[in-house]
Amino acid sequence: MAAEQTTDLQQFQLNYPCTTHVFNSVGFSTLNEDKCDELRCLEFKDHKPRMGITLGLRGSLLCSPFSAPFGGFVFANPDTPLEMVDKAVKSLIRYADLHRLSLRITLPPAFYHPQLINKQIFCLTANGFRQIYNDVNFHFDLTSFEDYTTILWRNARKNLQRARREPFVFKKAQSQEEIIAAYNTIQQNRKAKGYPLKMSLQQVLDTINVIPADFFNLSINGANVAAAQVFHVADGIVQVIYWGDAPGFENYRPMNYLAAKVVEYYKKAGIRIVDVGPSSQFGVPSIGLCNFKESIGCKVESKFTFEYNPKP
Repeated sequence: MAAEQTTDLQQFQLNYPCTTHVFNSVGFSTLNEDKCDELRCLEFKDHKPRMGITLGLRGSLLCSPFSAPFGGFVFANPDTPLEMVDKAVKSLIRYADLHRLSLRITLPPAFYHPQLINKQIFCLTANGFRQIYNDVNFHFDLTSFEDYTTILWRNARKNLQRARREPFVFKKAQSQEEIIAAYNTIQQNRKAKGYPLKMSLQQVLDTINVIPADFFNLSINGANVAAAQVFHVADGIVQVIYWGDAPGFENYRPMNYLAAKVVEYYKKAGIRIVDVGPSSQFGVPSIGLCNFKESIGCKVESKFTFEYNPKP
């Protein structure tokens, strides 16, 4: 099996329909192509297409993802056997050695597709990739409970009870004006906490032309106090890209209320998983954020990043 670079992105998408998540789609990759030096789509074939990977070149490093929470391989068939994954990884290594390039791959948490993701983890490590860090990722498993309050820690249950006494109004955004209002609330939250907001408003508006998205506003007495931006990223899975509360409203416990309403909304919609994302960076956890996410009922999963350096 050989690694072949292709520029026919439409055919690439047709060859590998099993992307496991939207961040590996051709549409998302081409939208963000300007965030790397060069976009490279590699196919791994024998007598027919088997697997592919989209990589962004940055200097001498090929990254998957290059502008997303995670990447990894795409597949012609969801039942691709371990042997084929192993051959594809070996071919990718030969390609990296030939072109004197390093590789960095961040895989999604296993709940996105346990079979395919665990096969990738095994084959990457078995072929010389080293795990450079492991981020702690949180999600709601909406199939594991009927009553949301039963999965809360005691303090989170009390905070939710406190929040429910307030005249909050929870609303899904229906217009661009309401989407912008949600973005502005999140922007205020990030600025107050000193966290970077990686996506500009225009980038958000461009991305939701490629990825189905929901925005939610939480208000009290006409003032927006919290918001969430959520992408539909896989079959039965949504991901909270951003959420946060506006400065000065913390005592109302709006985040506890917002989390409860988001969970309620997607459970009614038949979604299986709400991915709330990592609470660590380069393997270093934010303990306060981890505690909050666990307290509101999230489960913990690993998100691995692997690296390969070419042989001398």
